[in-house]
Amino acid sequence: MKSKTLMFGFFALFLIALVAASFTATPSTLTFHPGDASHTFTITNTDELTLLDISPLALSIEGEDSYIVAFDFTGDLTGIPHTTPSVITVTPSTEIDFSNFNLGETYSEELLIEGNGENQTMTIAIERDYCEIGEVGDLNIRRVEFDNKGKFGDDDEWYMFEEIEVEIKIENNGDEDIDDVVVEWGLYNKRTKEFIIDDDENDFNLDKDDDETITFSFEIDPDDFEEDDDENDFVFYVKAYSDDEGEENQCVSQIENIKIMRDDNFVVIGDIDFPEIVPCDEPFEVTAEIWNIGDDDEKDIYVIVKNDELSIHEKIQVDDLDIFDDDKISFELTIPEDAEEKTYGLIFEVYDDNNHIFENDDNDEAIFTELFEVSGGCKIPSSVDIDASLESDAVAGKETIVKIILTNTGSEQTTYQILVLDYNDWAELDSIEPNFISIDGGDSSEVIVTLTPNKDSEGDREFTVKTLFDENTDEQRISVPVEASQGFFPSITGFSIVENIKDNWFIWLVGLLNVVLVILIVVIAVKIARR
Repeated sequence: MKSKTLMFGFFALFLIALVAASFTATPSTLTFHPGDASHTFTITNTDELTLLDISPLALSIEGEDSYIVAFDFTGDLTGIPHTTPSVITVTPSTEIDFSNFNLGETYSEELLIEGNGENQTMTIAIERDYCEIGEVGDLNIRRVEFDNKGKFGDDDEWYMFEEIEVEIKIENNGDEDIDDVVVEWGLYNKRTKEFIIDDDENDFNLDKDDDETITFSFEIDPDDFEEDDDENDFVFYVKAYSDDEGEENQCVSQIENIKIMRDDNFVVIGDIDFPEIVPCDEPFEVTAEIWNIGDDDEKDIYVIVKNDELSIHEKIQVDDLDIFDDDKISFELTIPEDAEEKTYGLIFEVYDDNNHIFENDDNDEAIFTELFEVSGGCKIPSSVDIDASLESDAVAGKETIVKIILTNTGSEQTTYQILVLDYNDWAELDSIEPNFISIDGGDSSEVIVTLTPNKDSEGDREFTVKTLFDENTDEQRISVPVEASQGFFPSITGFSIVENIKDNWFIWLVGLLNVVLVILIVVIAVKIARR
């Protein structure tokens, strides 16, 4: 059994020796970028006994509009020994015009290498860079960060109508200052080979070993996209170059993969437009665009526009929308005349033909809110604040004056009728001056209420001030601390005289002394008269 195993092993080694390549070509791929004059690869003869001869090499690559790039190959192609690999230089026959090649696309051909009856292949490719002649110089893109300000997507997954903020940090890693640095950027569609959005930022100077951070924003416009687009068709390009030294001397670029999201069924609303400040009781126009950004046609779409505080609830019917179709809607709204002047949110809900709010694949609902301010022309409903203060001591049996302050908290002049209630069991009402009064919005006025507490009233008492105005009422309970009567001569029945003497003993004593003194004077006068 062991001998059979050994024989099988020797046979396998023999087969491997038969099929083993007699030469290798490395690396397996050569890629030409702007600024590359040539590339090299190495042919190594792996056969120790036989010199290697390579047949003449030829290759060309076709770009756009039938543009052809041919390549020349120089180096030893014959008599290559096992001990000395041959270095082959690959050079374009003429300088490559990279404008004939699209960004984000690789153009390549397989190079067939034949030698000693065997074949090897390697790849020759051309790729266009965002920098015109490729990356060169001391600039460096340290950071590219996206901040999606929209409702649905993520920082690298964007929906239509969303605002994207971009922050880019550029460094100067050289020993010299670089002037007039320009940052150019764009959103590129790999399918159509076109930029959807492209722009550049104001130039700036960058000292050596220094950096600069720039920030800008843009919006994803549905008009820039087509039904055939896939969510993975897009990349974001950034490059920084010196307008002073030239892009051929200072340029660096970076590519960021992003997604423009497509869901099975999703209809959104955008470009909502109406005044930022809206007056009361005046109609204003609202316009918006409805977009089907899903992968299916949609029918019987409608939009609910609402704000419960303002009693707004409108249903707006929308036409059927095929994939990537849009429809404009326009309607009028009026803010109630008695609305409070402040900031509100107008809510837009987009519904499908099953009366469900559209949702994307992450279950985010197609609900959009636009803020606006209500200001001007609003008539705040009339109302009143009631305050009171005692203008005299409240003593049983004596006239008591209460000052009432009425404040019109509305915006219009209002006439108020004043009533006094709930006093009968402890006082008599003498007067209300005035009992009708007109007050401008925001102003205050006085009303004098005169009461006389009953002679037996004492302690905390209450009455009610009630106002009638514009078919409304408002009222306020007023507390009055009533003191007992301070009369000198008490009732002589029951225990009242005893209680009065206890409470007013000093007055009684003075009175008694006065009586005794009068009697003495009278007695003395009588005695003198008799003499």
